[in-house]
Amino acid sequence: ASLETGSLTLPATLTPGVRLG
Repeated sequence: ASLETGSLTLPATLTPGVRLG
């Protein structure tokens, strides 16, 4: 899981905080 792109690579369900941030 890469938190670099956030929702671009992973669904918003897995990275909600990263997508918002």
